[in-house]
Amino acid sequence: MTFPDGSKIATTIDTAAWKKSVHNQKLGCTDCHRNITDHPHPERRARTAHEYRVDAAETCKRCHYAYYTRALDGIHYTQLRSGKINAPTCVDCHGAHDTPNPRQPRADISRRCSRCHEKVYQRYVKSVHGHSVAGRTNDDVPVCTDCHGAHAIADPRQQRFHLSSHT
Repeated sequence: MTFPDGSKIATTIDTAAWKKSVHNQKLGCTDCHRNITDHPHPERRARTAHEYRVDAAETCKRCHYAYYTRALDGIHYTQLRSGKINAPTCVDCHGAHDTPNPRQPRADISRRCSRCHEKVYQRYVKSVHGHSVAGRTNDDVPVCTDCHGAHAIADPRQQRFHLSSHT
């Protein structure tokens, strides 16, 4: 799908990925896409891929409201609210049609963070914690979310992060 600003987003569904998704066998298309009731699908009102992703994340809160409200206190939502075009939404971290179990395997948690935080991730995997998780030698070591949180993600540049840090 191409948006008026020229940005694009893939709209096809990988059925193999969907079959591995935590939502498979639990949800049908119209559980999330309530406004799509016929074919061809109605035209989207989003002007950018970013707006489309934000709209998609709004769908998640119908079933995951507690996680959504926690995210309102996090750095990603703060960035999103301020208009940062690349601020992540639910679907950026968890996927849409290919949503894996968010806790398994444990090493995938930090790998998901690396999509946007590659430099930090490279330092992490070289540390004793990251090396153990990435090498699957020990799943009982910290991953990104253990210090930063999963939804109310603290900005490490802010005092709130340091006050709640265990280091």
